[in-house]
Amino acid sequence: MAKIKSVFVCEECGYESPKWMGKCPDCSNWNTFNEEQVVQQNKAAKEATKVRQLSKKPIKKLSEVKSSKSDRIVTGINEFDRVMGGGIVKDSITIITARPGAGKSTLLLQVADNIAQSGYKVIYASGEESDSQIKNRADRILDKIDDNIWVVQETSMDNVVDAVNEIDPDLLIIDSIQTFTMEAFLPARAGSPTQTMECANELLRIAYVDKFKLLYYVVEKEKMLYIIDIAFAYSNVKLKVRN
Repeated sequence: MAKIKSVFVCEECGYESPKWMGKCPDCSNWNTFNEEQVVQQNKAAKEATKVRQLSKKPIKKLSEVKSSKSDRIVTGINEFDRVMGGGIVKDSITIITARPGAGKSTLLLQVADNIAQSGYKVIYASGEESDSQIKNRADRILDKIDDNIWVVQETSMDNVVDAVNEIDPDLLIIDSIQTFTMEAFLPARAGSPTQTMECANELLRIAYVDKFKLLYYVVEKEKMLYIIDIAFAYSNVKLKVRN
């Protein structure tokens, strides 16, 4: 939300001060400060503006729009692909709901491995399990762990973004969103509405700017809706948000 604050501006040189001053420290003139009202945007508002500017598209006539087929990413897990209508659809966000403990993390680890075997790079960022716990689970359910999977044991979304910039993955798994925080919104705790929403917004920013494909998992716990439990991204596609 934008905030309005008062600043004092020198009418001679434009120097700004949070309080009135008799003499301008920049141009040395006296009695030149006038009070002005300015609108100050917070970081979230600035990021939202950046996303809007980057994703802005020209207005087109419907008759001039080129048709394109909806490509699907086949994971090789038959039941998963069947439920997804034949695979993960590009240019879309899919929401899957399940109770805690239903096996979302296990399923996504299998999906990640299958996609990694197809040559895609994967980052699995976990705020709940250590990297050794993820490795133990992978040893149990996977025949062989593909070298295209990276693990990040982290609760800082800022550090996850750094890992994304370093590895440039095709697939990003966040497990789970309520364990992550962003430094700009501390001291709000992990799992709070502020941190959960802002971490989700950061994933959307990555999706818009870097053209990732996100798959969101929503869980309901103690009558509180956590926006994302698991999120994963497929690169080099445009993002379309469906309400």
